[in-house]
This record gives sequence, structure tokens and C-alpha cells, in this order.
Amino acid sequence: MTDAKRTIGTDICCGLGAYAALLALRVVCEVSEGLGTGNLLTDTASRFSNSFSHDSLPDLLLFGALFVMLRAVLRREQRPDGRTLLLAAVLAAFTLIGMCCREMGNLLFVFADFYQLCLSILCLLGYTCLFYPLLRLADRAMDGPFPADARVPAHPVRIGAPVMLAGWLPWLLCNYPASFCPDATAQLCQWMGFAPWTAHHPPLSTLLMGLCCSLGRALGSANAGCFLYVLLQSVFAALVFSYSLAALVREGLPFRLWLGLLLFFALSPFWGCFAQWFEKDLLYAVCFTLTLTLLVPVLRDRRCSASAALRIGPAALLSMLLRKTGLYELSPALLLIALSLRGKERRNLLLALCAAVLLAVGAERAVYPALGIEAGSAREALSIPFQQTARYVCAYPDEVTDAERAAIDAVLDYDKLTEYDPIISDPVKNTYREDASALGPYFAVWLRMLLKHPLCCFEAGFMASYGYYSTAYPALDAYLLTRYDPLLDEMGIHRVFGDFPTRFFDSLRQMFTEFPLTQLLCTAGLYTWVLLFCALRLGRNGRRADMLLLLPSLMNVLVCVASPLSGSTRYALPTIAATPLILGWTLVRTRK
Repeated sequence: MTDAKRTIGTDICCGLGAYAALLALRVVCEVSEGLGTGNLLTDTASRFSNSFSHDSLPDLLLFGALFVMLRAVLRREQRPDGRTLLLAAVLAAFTLIGMCCREMGNLLFVFADFYQLCLSILCLLGYTCLFYPLLRLADRAMDGPFPADARVPAHPVRIGAPVMLAGWLPWLLCNYPASFCPDATAQLCQWMGFAPWTAHHPPLSTLLMGLCCSLGRALGSANAGCFLYVLLQSVFAALVFSYSLAALVREGLPFRLWLGLLLFFALSPFWGCFAQWFEKDLLYAVCFTLTLTLLVPVLRDRRCSASAALRIGPAALLSMLLRKTGLYELSPALLLIALSLRGKERRNLLLALCAAVLLAVGAERAVYPALGIEAGSAREALSIPFQQTARYVCAYPDEVTDAERAAIDAVLDYDKLTEYDPIISDPVKNTYREDASALGPYFAVWLRMLLKHPLCCFEAGFMASYGYYSTAYPALDAYLLTRYDPLLDEMGIHRVFGDFPTRFFDSLRQMFTEFPLTQLLCTAGLYTWVLLFCALRLGRNGRRADMLLLLPSLMNVLVCVASPLSGSTRYALPTIAATPLILGWTLVRTRK
């Protein structure tokens, strides 16, 4: 009788949870209005009815699927797993924030009035009821035994790298010589002497781009030089990505998973687009992934030989030189891993870390100034407070006093703050006057504004970052070009083919970013969710030391949250590139 009552109680909970999840999926993201009759119950019922979209048969099928999924999970558990429930609630909050930011551009859906607050809580409960069984099913799928598989190749790099290159080669050839972005054009202008060198763009990547371009010009074709750069970065990426999968194979990764991860790199338009893109970010993501791959045997054996340190140090140094944030993303993990070792192993890794950090910092503080390379602007790190100020000024212009206006105008061009774009901070941060002495009074004003209208400032922060922790912002920053910047023509760089090949591949890119399911692979937030799931699984299985491999990616997510663009896959590329390694590492370290 007790078991029967427990079964009935579980089914009732599953029914309520499935219905809450259905309502969350069907909610209309807007501030609903009642009939205006003045009767509280009537108006509330009317608002509730208008808060959801309805489609009887699909709703019934969806409810049935949600109920079956919840029932399959909860019937096998004495009680819900607390850690998984917490992560499900966090993902639910991220989803609600992303929905509000994408659909409304503010948080009025949550805070407009008491009814909207209650509706938001219902949505949070519904999304939690949706994500909890999905997380538990994913966890259960990773618990299965994985026996040795004879189909795993003896030399995965020899097979993986050519397969990846074969998948990327059509993108490279049909978009010859390459596709460019404004940053790459600016770096080539610096190399050619059209603009002064600055550390805003990593000088090492500018050097590599410029050398390839100059080599091509010396041989009579600047196009060939640009193509040489994207070809070399593609070969390097294929070798490193296949090497990271090979490291997992040595740890016992099953053949089918190795093959699936290999095809993710080789056939996904995501990586084809980045392979043909003349830009700095892919090289950094590759060096980032290489550093993490080299740390795998260190974490597995809790040892770091001198030869291993001699490999890790240069890989970390390259990462730090290819992007300034590499110093902050890799150093904490390397330090903690070194401290987890003992004796000479600890010393070896600490020496490698210290050498990489000293050389990277020395290049920035001494070598670049000696070569006449100007320091980068501090505005990149101030994107979020600048966005909050601009949103406040646009929303409450009458509340800004003359003294506050003067303090803001000393840092930013006050008259141009109306050009505020909630997704990208360039229109605001580009007005920064580069006067560090004026930042003190400015931050005093910023703090007063934050305390006076906190919701406005929080909205600005969420709008500038929600793409990195929500799946509501699909993007693929590596685009394809049918027309080049006139500055490239002056350098002798021009398109060779007509519009057709590029238009075709751009259609593939758009389909990949817009179709269901494949669209998820183009959302930076998805990879943050995978990262959090891997951290949960490693922590629950007592593999806390193994969690240190995830720390660089977590640091990259935090850097992205403070970045000038919301949901940029270009900024999140290190985390995306390392996700197969982290997912496979989590699987092989927690398998049963």
C-alpha cells in the first residue's frame, strides 16, 4: 500500500511538473493586460489566459512527452538529486533572463507588477521541471560501461587531422583568398604602415598575418599570402583538435564518441566558417585547447615531468601572447594544478607557469613600448559600466544633474550616449576620452545611478551578457564576404570568384544558425551549460581535482560576460573549441 501511494504521489507530481513545464514553454513574453473590469479575480484570470499561446493537439502531445520523461526519471529515485536540482534552477533562471532580453529588451516581464512576478516564478518552476529530467537522463547516459573497442584507430591524429581538413577545404577554396573582419583589416593596416601599431590587437597575431601577406606580395600575390595564413591556421587547428581527441582515446574514449566529436569538427559549418576567416581568434582558441590537452596527463597521473613542463609552458605563452585575456584565463588553473602536485612535479609546472607569465607580461610592459607599439585602451574592460551609464541616460535624462553630466562627459561623450546599443558597446565605449584621472568621479556617479535605479543598470548588464549563459542568442560571428573593404584593395587583396560560391556557403551558414537543434550549436550559452553540467558530474563523483581542467573555460565565460558584445561565438571560441575535450574528459573520468 505504501508503494502504491508513493507511485500515485509520484505520478501526481509528474503531472503537475509536466504541466508547469508546458506552461513555461508556451508563455508569451510580454506584460499581459486584463479586461480592466476592476474585479481582481476576473482581471487576473483574463491576464493568465492571455499569458500563454495555445495549440490543443501539439500541447497534448508535448504534455504527454514531458510527463513520460519526468515519470521515467522520478520513479527511479528515492528523492530528487539536490545538486542537479540546483543546476536545473540556475539554467531555468538563465533561460528566463535570456527570454526577457531577447523578446523585450528589459526585465518588465518579471518586475512589472506582482502578477508578473508570480508568472515568472511559475516559469522558473516549469523550466526547472524541464531541465531536471534532461540533466538526469544525460547523467544516466554517461554512467553506462564502455568496454574496449577495437575500432578505435591506433593513430587518431593521422586519421582525424586529414578528415577535418577535408571537411574544411571546400570552405577555404570557394571563399579564396579568405573572409575578413574589421579587426583583421585594421591589423593588416598596422602591418602595412597605414595605421600605428597598438596592443589593442595582439601584436603576435598581427605579425603572423603580416608576414604571410608580405610573403605573398613578394611572390606576386597578396591573395596567396592571405590564403596561406588561413591554410596554416586550418592545418594547425586540425592537428590540435585531433590531438585533443587522441588524448581522450588514450584515456579510453569509445569509438562512437570519438567519431561523433571528430564529425563535429569536420562537418559542422561552424568550423568551416572559422577556418576560412582571416582573424586572430581561431589561433588563440587552438593554443588554448592545446594547453588544456597537455594538462590531461598531468591531472591523470598527478605528475609533471620536465619534458611535460617544456610543452605546457610554450603553449600557455603562445595563448597569452595571442590574446591578452589568456593570462587571466589560464594562469589560475595552472597555478592550482601546480599546487595540487608535490615535490619536483610541482616545481616543474610552477617554473613553466612563471616563465610564461613573466615573458607575456614582459612583452607587454617592455618589448612593445620599446618597439613603439602603443598600449591598448582600458575601455575594453569597462564595457558593462559604460553600457549601464548609457542606458540610464537614455531612460532617465531628466534626472541627470549638471554635475553628473560633467563627470560622465569627462569620460564619455555625453551627447553620443543616445546611440546606445544594448547588445554591443562599441557606440558607447568608442567615445571614451582615455583620461584615467576622470574615472574616479565617474564611478561615484555610476554608483549613485546604480543605487537610484538598480533595475535599469541590471537590465543593461544582462542585455550585454545574456548570450553567454542563455541559449536565446544564436550567432556565428565568422561570416563570408562577397565584397571586400576598399582598404584591402589598396593592399592588392581582392576576391577571385564571383558571388555564387560564397552565396551558397553563406546559405549553409544561415541554415545552420536558424534551423532547430543545429541552431543550438551556434549559441555560446549552450557550451556554458555543458561546462556547468560537467562540473556537476565531476564534483558529484568526487573528481574535484579533475575539475581544474574546466577552470580555464569558466574563466573565459567570465571574461566574455564582461566583453563588449553579447553572445559572440568569436569571444567564446576557446570554450567552444575545448568543449569536446572537457566532455570526453568528464566521461572517461566518471564512467562506471
